[in-house]
Amino acid sequence: MCIVIVFLSSCHTVSKNKEGITYDKNSFKGKNYEVLVTPLIIETDTFHVNELRFYDIQSSNDCSKMMYENYGEWDRNYPGKYKSNNKQFEWSEIKLLNSEERFTIITDGTETQSNYFGSIIILDSTYQDCLDEKHINREYILNFLLDKMENISSDTKVYKLFK
Repeated sequence: MCIVIVFLSSCHTVSKNKEGITYDKNSFKGKNYEVLVTPLIIETDTFHVNELRFYDIQSSNDCSKMMYENYGEWDRNYPGKYKSNNKQFEWSEIKLLNSEERFTIITDGTETQSNYFGSIIILDSTYQDCLDEKHINREYILNFLLDKMENISSDTKVYKLFK
């Protein structure tokens, strides 16, 4: 019984972010990730959306790399939200599901001593947050993105595109 308790408790990782807030890290095929609420600025408006963050990655650009490998070049890029030398990349009108619905995907990330992650924000065609717990397609989209991140190539040359 004690061995089972020790085993189960070792599978659950609790960490603290740079603000000292405790959160649970989830794991999918060896990739640590979390979904958390973050501000998104569009022109002069600020919205709060869910962001999928991947940890234990090769580069903070791994989410951008995954999108590039699956959907080609991005439509727009902006200054990075987390670090000035990283950029946010936006793919518009992306078909993810087996339907005609199109999505907007924004990738970003950071590489500092206190934070190291790649991130994805995903909005549906009506600009609803697809990672919100109430979104009808949340679990499907989350599993889809987790699977795509698990299968990105090991090619490092592509990172030059994101400078």
